[in-house]
Amino acid sequence: MVVIALVALFFLSLIPVRKLIYERFLKIHFILAMASVAALLWHVLPAGFSRVIYPTAALLLWSLNTTLRLIQYFRNELNSEIKQIDLTRFHGSISTAKKDSTMSGALSLVKLDLELKRPMHVEPGQYIYLRFKDLQFRYRYQAHPFMIAWWEEEVPNNVHSLGRPKAKSLTFLIQPKSGLTSRLANVVSMKKIKFDGPYGQNLHLEDCHNVILVAKGIGIAGILAYAKQLVSWTAHPVYKRRVITRKLDIYWELDDNSQGEWVEPYLRILQQEASKTKLLQMWCYFPDPKGLSSPPFHLSEEQKQYQCFYPDGKPTRSWIRL
Repeated sequence: MVVIALVALFFLSLIPVRKLIYERFLKIHFILAMASVAALLWHVLPAGFSRVIYPTAALLLWSLNTTLRLIQYFRNELNSEIKQIDLTRFHGSISTAKKDSTMSGALSLVKLDLELKRPMHVEPGQYIYLRFKDLQFRYRYQAHPFMIAWWEEEVPNNVHSLGRPKAKSLTFLIQPKSGLTSRLANVVSMKKIKFDGPYGQNLHLEDCHNVILVAKGIGIAGILAYAKQLVSWTAHPVYKRRVITRKLDIYWELDDNSQGEWVEPYLRILQQEASKTKLLQMWCYFPDPKGLSSPPFHLSEEQKQYQCFYPDGKPTRSWIRL
């Protein structure tokens, strides 16, 4: 039984499986782990103390880790006070509905904005576990990780300060799938959300001379934060000393033309700040003809670093009017 449980744990821990059945994975993983430990103890108990000491030590280490994790969780929850919660919904275009009947009239994205009572330090590549207290009971106590796509920083008292500014609001781009995210599509408003984090590793792309960020569809949520930091730090009088990046290229292939609406405000900010440094180049690839949706940028022939490509094969040079 122990061998079967451990083999099942291995295959369930594979990333493709976790992505496919994340919520079930959490429950099954916990049950199998407890079952394997119990079966192992039952198997070695008759053999004497020398055989029991190793699984007992492993169980104690797991208990210690769980205890420390719970302490950190409740401490973070006490500090995760949210001042305001905003939900914005985006729908797919008609062309997407024709290609995929399951998306007809369905929500393509939920943008979640959290205004914090206590500003906090965040970095690109980090994620936060969110718990939605307004959902049904079975989802109310589930903590799901969501990537921080964007944040607004509090205005420092001294622009020449060496300290990192704190985020006063966080933005998450959530694409409804099954399970908890599908329930978010049916919620009109949110009154109470608890979060734990941030977690994750910053790749420190500011240490690279040339940076290329590539995304497809919702993948833009994972690279926006890196672009934000590189562009804002390069334009900052103090932080620019930490950045050796001289070129930042972003290539985004949209799954649907309407996806440009998801991040249009943030792309405007990036281009506005990048205009001072000429750091940024961005190319967007749209799946449908231009006429099926409004282009996300104001068109111009003056700047070549911003281009939109449509199926007719003709690139449209574009920029955002400031």
